[in-house]
Order: sequence, then C-alpha cells, then structure tokens
Amino acid sequence: MNPFSAFNFGRLIKTFLPGYVHFLSLLLAGYTVANSLGYQDEFKRLTNHSEVLLSVGVLAGSLILGILSNMVVWGFVTDRFVRRHFPHDGVLREIREQVVQHYLSRVSINGGIKPAHLQALRTFVDPKYLLMHRIDTAKLVYLEESYWYYMEFQLNMAVAGIVAYAAFACYWSHRAFERGLSWKWAAIVVLATLAVGGLWTICVRTARRNYERHANGLVSLLLGHLPSEPRQPE
Repeated sequence: MNPFSAFNFGRLIKTFLPGYVHFLSLLLAGYTVANSLGYQDEFKRLTNHSEVLLSVGVLAGSLILGILSNMVVWGFVTDRFVRRHFPHDGVLREIREQVVQHYLSRVSINGGIKPAHLQALRTFVDPKYLLMHRIDTAKLVYLEESYWYYMEFQLNMAVAGIVAYAAFACYWSHRAFERGLSWKWAAIVVLATLAVGGLWTICVRTARRNYERHANGLVSLLLGHLPSEPRQPE
C-alpha cells in the first residue's frame, strides 16, 4: 500500500492555498498583537531569523492550517451552507435507501444476514462501496476531482477570506487607533468588507452548484451500475 497515494496534486493544492491564506492571516494577527504590546522588534527578528526555516515553516504551517480548515468545512460549513440548500437532498436520500434495501434484501434472501439486523445496517451501508465491484474506480475519482474537490476548495477559500478579513480588521483598527480615524481608513474598511462579502457569495454559490452536479452524477453512476433483475418468463 502506498501511503502517499491519497496525496495527489489536486488534493494538495486545495489544502495548501487556503492554508497559506490562513498562515498569512495568522502572521498579520501576530504582528498586530506584538505591535500593540511593544514587541514588534522581537517579532521581526523571529520572522527574519532564517529564510530556510521560514520557508519550511510556511509550507508546514500552510498544510496544517489547510487540513484544520478542511475539518471545519467538512464538519460545519458544508452542511450549513450547502447541503441544507440543496432542493433534492430528500429525494437523493430516498434513492440511497432504495439502493441499500435492494442489496440487503438479496443478502437476507441468501441467508447472509439475519432479517432483524437489516434495519440497523441501513444507516451504516454506503451504496457507493456496495457497487465498487461494478464501478470503475477511475469514474469515482473523476466525479470527485470534477466537482467535489472544487466544492471543498471554494468553501475553504470562503472561510480563509473571512479569517483574513478578521486579521486585516484587527491590524487596520490598531493603526487607526494609533494614527486616528480618517476617510481613507473608512474607505478601505468598506472596500475590504465588500470584497470579502463578494468572495463569500461567489464561493458558496459555486460550491452549491458543484455539490448539485456531484450528487446528480453520483446517483446516475450508481443507478447505471445496479444489477438488472432477470425477467420472469410469461
């Protein structure tokens, strides 16, 4: 088994780029806190200590923050902002249950599973893996790379944009507190708010479209590979 087989270029990019934005936001927030506490010189010496170490830290930190961001997206953002807004989610759930029931009923008839256990198994069985012996793995990978990876990347970038906006707001508020408010400060805050709001709207809308296309493609793939029942002679 190749432990690096799950880390292809597409998966690394969709994890690294949002993580890199998170890393820059963390640096900006750290600089703001250090500057407000009077440790800006120590912060600059720490970041300028070694270019090699800084480069390694950027790569490792971006990947770690990207993975953490993906966990947040998978656990909260996807359900809240994508799945709940998918109009056919109930229909797809019914189709999934029918596919699972189709296979479990055949297993029960053959004596492989007790009928009392079938109801419990419905919540654990994934029809995609039931049909792995029929579906070409390349087709599943194509579906994920075509739609699902883009959806995860878009949601991660939306979250990264919110975090970057928060770090920028802290930094700019600190500067405004030191130098005083001005029309330039207000204009930059308004433009940044509009930019982040537009980025969030675009990313979430395109993520919903990608989720819809992925769901439609997956259901079509599953139904197309269901075993046909032999026709009874008339």
